[in-house]
Amino acid sequence: MPPSGHNWFKQLRKEILNLGLRQLASDNYIFVYNKDNVLVYVSVYIDDLSNIDNNIKASNELVDNLHKFELNETTNRGIFLDNHGNPKKK
Repeated sequence: MPPSGHNWFKQLRKEILNLGLRQLASDNYIFVYNKDNVLVYVSVYIDDLSNIDNNIKASNELVDNLHKFELNETTNRGIFLDNHGNPKKK
């Protein structure tokens, strides 16, 4: 990873940890929040993030708190695919 990418990840990691997620020891690019029946998983790959959650409010708060990283959403929040690949509203 180039130095600028490394610095970006260090800043992103710090912010994610400040939001209460914990970094997995087995994979430094996976972060987990598990509290009060709220689960949020964040995966970082190079300069892409993806998250899986069981609580749209928690997901919205995460994305809103990471706005300074100039994230571009590629899917609508709350849209999921069913087991046949068809969009399904949450």
